[in-house]
Amino acid sequence: MFEVACRALMARFVITYRGTHAPSSDEEQALLSALGSTTVVDRVPGLLLVEGAESAVAAAVQRNERWAFSAEARLSPQPHRRR
Repeated sequence: MFEVACRALMARFVITYRGTHAPSSDEEQALLSALGSTTVVDRVPGLLLVEGAESAVAAAVQRNERWAFSAEARLSPQPHRRR
């Protein structure tokens, strides 16, 4: 029961780097350390997909000023249009 309640509080977020170049490994490691128990689902330089509580993600991003986050948005493909 507790696990189900915790999953309801978990969401996916996209964290992006706002610098003019790719983040250094130190900057990325600082963010990952600040995320704590948040799960990293996918990762490419300057972009992370994470799963966790919004409050934990927001706190980590606030401590690392060159990073921003938003909720994951799922898009469905557009239907093929006839000409």
